[in-house]
Amino acid sequence: MKFAHGLLLISTAAGVTFGCAHTPPGTSVEVALAKKAELIRLPTAAEDPHLVAVKGPSKPVPAVEPELPVMEDRIEAEAEAFTRGKFAMADGKDGEAIGAFEETVKIDPTHQEAWQNLAVLYEKTGSGSKAAAAFRKSKNLARQ
Repeated sequence: MKFAHGLLLISTAAGVTFGCAHTPPGTSVEVALAKKAELIRLPTAAEDPHLVAVKGPSKPVPAVEPELPVMEDRIEAEAEAFTRGKFAMADGKDGEAIGAFEETVKIDPTHQEAWQNLAVLYEKTGSGSKAAAAFRKSKNLARQ
C-alpha cells in the first residue's frame, strides 16, 4: 500500500486500484482513512446478555415525520370526472362528455364550470329544456 499526493494505491492481484481520499491541508491520508465511518453489525439478543429479546407482536413505532395530507376520495373523483368531460368535449364525444359532467355535478352540485359545459352540450345535442336549466344553475352559481 502506497500513498501519493492524496491518493491511496492498493496493490491487488489484478493490479493497482486507485482510491480517492479527500484530506484537509495538514492532515495525512492515514489519519483521514482512520476517521472514515465504517458500517458495523449490531449484536443480537443471543450474542449480548444485556439485550432483551422482544417476543410477541411489537408496538407500532410512531412516524418520524407527519403523514402528508391525502385528498379526499370525493374531491379526487370530482376532478377525475371533470377532466374526463373536458377531454371528451374537446374530442367531440358529446355523449361521453355529458356523462362525465353529470357525474361531476352529482358529486359537487356547486361546480359552476361543469354546469356551464353541460348547458353547452345539452343545447348542442338538442335538449333545450335541460340546457336552459343547466345554464340557470351555472349563472346562479357564478353570482355567488
